Amino acid sequence: MSARSLLLLIVLAALWGASFVFTRYAVPALGPFPLTFARVALAVACTALAYLIYFRLIADVGPTRALTVTFLIPLFGVLWGRLFLGEAITPNMLAGGVLIVAGTWLALRGNARSASMSAAAQRGI
Repeated sequence: MSARSLLLLIVLAALWGASFVFTRYAVPALGPFPLTFARVALAVACTALAYLIYFRLIADVGPTRALTVTFLIPLFGVLWGRLFLGEAITPNMLAGGVLIVAGTWLALRGNARSASMSAAAQRGI
């Protein structure tokens, strides 16, 4: 991906995030400043910077390993729900977390094995 395409993607993502400024009329109890600040922070930190980090990760470790980051989103969602909202963690959630970690480990392990096999093939072993 060229730098121009990446910049365009970031600008479009930030504009999409900024479009939620109009929702402040739906939630007047918080006032305009906290809502606007939260939207700008989400647009910049959770969209623009996240894309930059993700594309850098793809360049550094490859697309397969970079994609495994997304497997962990439900696990962290449960963790943040427990820490910040006091939600209960059920046995089904624990079982799902174990499956997520095991699947991520298998995906990363398989990728490392295929990388070492291709390296060996290039050396003529």
